[in-house]
Amino acid sequence: MSSFTQFSNNSSSANEPEATHPERVDDSPASLPEERTFEDPVTLISAEGEEVVVEREHAMISGTLRNMLLGPRDGDSTVHLPCIPRHILEIVCQYLEYNHANREVKEPVDFDVPSEHAKDIMLAAHFLDC
Repeated sequence: MSSFTQFSNNSSSANEPEATHPERVDDSPASLPEERTFEDPVTLISAEGEEVVVEREHAMISGTLRNMLLGPRDGDSTVHLPCIPRHILEIVCQYLEYNHANREVKEPVDFDVPSEHAKDIMLAAHFLDC
């Protein structure tokens, strides 16, 4: 069983009830859809040269990705991120999707991450400004 670290963008006091967490989704290959379609995809290239695709609307939450996508190469939907490994990039993309889905929620549920990757995820999130 893997352990998880919780990141929260709300500041709850000790007197407030603890938020309930939704059940984790089974992400084994058998449970994942065969092919996911994107309305306006952005391709992120990891340190290993592998592609991670995310919705442009989700990618724009990241200040760094937004600047790269709207900069001089405006219209180019591929961003190379040679300092971020694929497994970390995938978790950051999950957070971008989570953040987008919860953008209007005053007190969103904590976003859980594997504790063994917490430092790398925080470094990537800081670099990506998200």
